[in-house]
Amino acid sequence: MCTLATVIHLVRHGLVENPRKIFYGRLPEFALSAEGMEQAEAAAVFFRRCPLQAIYSSPMLRARQTAEIIQKYHPDLTIAISEDINEIHTEYEGYTIEELERIDWQFYRNVKPPYETPQDIFKRLQKFLTEARQNHAGQEIVAVTHGDIICFAMAWASGWPIDGESKRRFALENGYPAPASITTLTFEDDALDALPHMTYAVPYL
Repeated sequence: MCTLATVIHLVRHGLVENPRKIFYGRLPEFALSAEGMEQAEAAAVFFRRCPLQAIYSSPMLRARQTAEIIQKYHPDLTIAISEDINEIHTEYEGYTIEELERIDWQFYRNVKPPYETPQDIFKRLQKFLTEARQNHAGQEIVAVTHGDIICFAMAWASGWPIDGESKRRFALENGYPAPASITTLTFEDDALDALPHMTYAVPYL
């Protein structure tokens, strides 16, 4: 057993400026909206008094902006960029929300390389979590990432299959992690196959 628990907070980025209402995925230059900035600030205040030892971020601009707002209260920390918590790689980038609603947001049907399956995404997420637990044992850290990444983390922590239906199993408002929401994984056991305790919070509600 760990002397101290290892705590990893998975933070979804704040709301994005998206006037064309498209699925932006890994498309560049999609920044936080004014509302998204306020949401990220609420997350930052949530962590203000937490003894954070590291802040990680997806390379996407919206995630980096969210991480920078959190970092404001922890100026001694630098933001480490990790590809392992990047947005999903999908062929549907640039599709309109209306087009995706027609296919019921089923990104993961008949996926072919170079695009990612749920297992591909979970593999890199698991790599990140394993390395974070090893490098920050007994510490508390933040990782700013994306909705589907968090959904697969929640499914794993709940002991559920990692598949395209994972996103539909959670009793969340709108069925999906809210912008700037905080999903906390608390690992109280050294065993890498041990499941964490999970909590979920929306700091501005």
